[in-house]
Amino acid sequence: MRVPDDHQQPTLRQAILQQTIASALGLTVNAPATTAPDADQLRDALAMLLGEPVRDLRSLGGGSTSETFAFSADQHDLVVKTNVNPVVLGRAAHNLAVLAELGIPVPTVVAYDDSLRYGPLAMLVMTRLGGRDLGLALPGMSRAQMSAVAAQIVEMQRRVSTLPANTGFGYVGIGEIADRSWLDVVRFPSSTRLEDPWPVDCVELIPRVHAAIDLAEPYLNNVKPTCFLDDVTTKNVLIEDGILIGVVDFDVVCYGDSLFQIGLTAASISANFPTSCAFYIDELIRMVDPSDVERAILALYEAVFLTEFVAVESPTIRQPLGPGEPAELAEPWRVRAITTANHRLDEVESFFAR
Repeated sequence: MRVPDDHQQPTLRQAILQQTIASALGLTVNAPATTAPDADQLRDALAMLLGEPVRDLRSLGGGSTSETFAFSADQHDLVVKTNVNPVVLGRAAHNLAVLAELGIPVPTVVAYDDSLRYGPLAMLVMTRLGGRDLGLALPGMSRAQMSAVAAQIVEMQRRVSTLPANTGFGYVGIGEIADRSWLDVVRFPSSTRLEDPWPVDCVELIPRVHAAIDLAEPYLNNVKPTCFLDDVTTKNVLIEDGILIGVVDFDVVCYGDSLFQIGLTAASISANFPTSCAFYIDELIRMVDPSDVERAILALYEAVFLTEFVAVESPTIRQPLGPGEPAELAEPWRVRAITTANHRLDEVESFFAR
């Protein structure tokens, strides 16, 4: 989950990046939840809202502002997202309705309560889609299956791009006014500013990324504020038996360059997956048919996110290093991420040096 740009908090955005990598690795990382409801209270609240007994309530995890639960009611498998701020869930319900009208396979909203009359939290009840995250399924998928999923994601982005453009850029609800520049979004895709002291293995990489963004500034300044689904990456894309059955988690969308989503997906796969999974990225790129400059920009976006992963994911690995910390810096995913980021920056520099 992302949060709107006007509500970004460094700890939450860092948790979001942690969830991106954890999902890619098949792990579960839950940020400290400040709004975790009492299970009995939530069960009673749902029963009153739905008019049906609630069974098998269990947490699916959460962040610093919300938590999601699975449960059954009237022979239906459902999920409920809770949040102390009704506006957040109202935005999510609106986004889901708009996306459903476009034919995007999203959960159906069953009930939404922002009155807080059932307890201290707003509730958004949705149908529960089956399957599991693409990141868990991808290593076992055939090339034909990867290609089919890539085609569906590209088609979803095409449909979403037909929504009215924004006047600004960044992460907001569909139709809400965004007020950032695209250059700012690329420089700071999370609200965490990469400042000294940097992790020791990023000391050379971070300035190189900033320099590459400077090279690409003419392109970035000409990006149109087009709506796209920014987080249908190795998570939030649900797969069953190699087939895409739905997409989830639309608290916000992004306005800007939809290639950004491919860059994020590529970064996750480059750092965490077997090389055979790179075929999925190859197919995404083939299907959007980028120009030469767009290929360079895709390389830049991947490098940006890889750098975010290694710099933001390890806030305790700072200079000077303490005893035992060098071993952490040798974690395989970090080595892959930094190596790949440097290779992508080679591509960017080579293109703009023409």
